[in-house]
Amino acid sequence: MKSSIINITKAAFALIAIVAAGGLLVGAFHSETAIAQNTTMSQICSNATLMGDYAFRISGEIFVPNSSTIAVYNDGVAMTHFDGMGRLTQEDWIVRNGVSDPPPTEGLHDNEHGTYTVNPDCTGHAQIDFPIPLGGTSGAVIKLKFVLAEHGRVIHTIVYSLRPPNTPAGTMVPANVHSDAEKL
Repeated sequence: MKSSIINITKAAFALIAIVAAGGLLVGAFHSETAIAQNTTMSQICSNATLMGDYAFRISGEIFVPNSSTIAVYNDGVAMTHFDGMGRLTQEDWIVRNGVSDPPPTEGLHDNEHGTYTVNPDCTGHAQIDFPIPLGGTSGAVIKLKFVLAEHGRVIHTIVYSLRPPNTPAGTMVPANVHSDAEKL
């Protein structure tokens, strides 16, 4: 009789341990789910995610139209201000094949402006419109795609469309230009 009570007691303790362990596992599962949901929720982006001044490092190549021949190697820096509502302004210093083109009179090239859209998944696109050069007919237009990281503090971009200055609308040249930036 005594051994039956001991066996029932051991079985009861084992059952309690299994139920408790199951509760811990369920609790851990719910905690992980809550963490994943909170992380997902905190990663939803909008135009307001991209707001303030960002310092960019730019690098890449522009190709001769209809060929894979590199026409120009680009390197540069830019300071871009995003207003949180889909508009941007920018100033930059770009070196093409080792020479600033065109050379600014003082400081960086400025008066660049454009628009941007940030998607809920923290991807987006932007267009930068450059001023018409002195004696020119049209300014350059750059279209790019981007991905935001670090809750909008970091941007990675790639140019997907580039129209050089003084070319007709619709004239695009192939490019492999990318940039990375951090919020100041």
